[in-house]
Amino acid sequence: MKEFFTTEKQLRLNIKKTVFLIMVLLIVLIVGIIILVYVLNENFREWADTKILFKEIEQGKTVSIEIQGENIQATAFDQYIVVLQEKTLKFYNNLGVNVGNISVDINNAMFKTAGKYLVVAEKNGNKVYVITGKTIYWETETDGEITQIEVNDSGYIGIVTSDISYKNIVYLFSNNGSQLLKTYLANTKVISISISKNNQYLAIAEIDMSGVIIQSNIKIVSVEKAKSNPQDSIITTFKADVGKLIVNIQYQNKDRLICMYNDTIDMLEEGKSTTLVDLQQNKITYSSIELNNALTYIEEKPTGEHTSNSYVWILNPAHKTTKKYVAEKVAKEIYSYENVIGLNFGGELYVINKNGWLIKKYIANQEINSVIMSNKIVGIVYRDKIEIMDI
Repeated sequence: MKEFFTTEKQLRLNIKKTVFLIMVLLIVLIVGIIILVYVLNENFREWADTKILFKEIEQGKTVSIEIQGENIQATAFDQYIVVLQEKTLKFYNNLGVNVGNISVDINNAMFKTAGKYLVVAEKNGNKVYVITGKTIYWETETDGEITQIEVNDSGYIGIVTSDISYKNIVYLFSNNGSQLLKTYLANTKVISISISKNNQYLAIAEIDMSGVIIQSNIKIVSVEKAKSNPQDSIITTFKADVGKLIVNIQYQNKDRLICMYNDTIDMLEEGKSTTLVDLQQNKITYSSIELNNALTYIEEKPTGEHTSNSYVWILNPAHKTTKKYVAEKVAKEIYSYENVIGLNFGGELYVINKNGWLIKKYIANQEINSVIMSNKIVGIVYRDKIEIMDI
């Protein structure tokens, strides 16, 4: 009899275990199906983003920073919104709380950020500050007037200046503030510079206007050679086809340089140039190469006599793979920073990732004119306030 009850008890226990296992498997299966549908079905994903994941936020229902005064400038840096006012950099967190201040001798700022570094320079002046966290890491002054600044994830800083003798002078500093090179350009105008991820190369995009035909060139400078022999540090000079105007360049790994021209986006790697996107094909309205291992562009496709959809394409240059995001409206502007893309539709701002998935949607009750963003935070800048959106 005792054996009978023991066997019955074990049987009940086994049944409970079996039922529990079946329920767990069903839950895993249902969750897996939902995730699969979310990934593959754009309509379901859009519904889920709004109704379940609550990725939509309205103006006035966010945290905001009140701003007053003239000539107020702002940028997004890491997890902070940074506001320059009366020669003071004010750091605000995602709750809109002022968590730090830095005094700088700057009135009209240029900002550039990468990783944990923020560079602030006086536009057409000579002061430069390199900031990590909420403190000044190092600072310097240049000989000429600053026209461009650049920084990579390692904290290497590039600065372009101009003076009465030279169209441009290009500086490169290490992450501890040591000057590594200083290049003088008398006949060309620097359009963009970029520092490789491994700190070994500096790329300079320039336009030569000394001849009858305007020529776009890209020079690759070896940082190691520049330390010992600056005059012999240029290891590659790539001349673009006649008629192509260089607009921007961006290193996306140790030697893969993405080059944006007025008509194409090309990849320069191992001395060879490959066209990735023809900007004159179809109706491409906006593009950006300011992403980590990706570039993006918007193609406008008509859906009716007066309506169009915006197809946002995200291209991985290394693998030649693309992701897309489709919005049933016309984009007014595009923003990008490392791993996120901002799409301004006038009264709405969409923030998506490199997989083409929506992170946040912001709905305004007025025209959106200015947006600042990092991988962690977005600021929608108005005349009297900055609304903060966590991402």
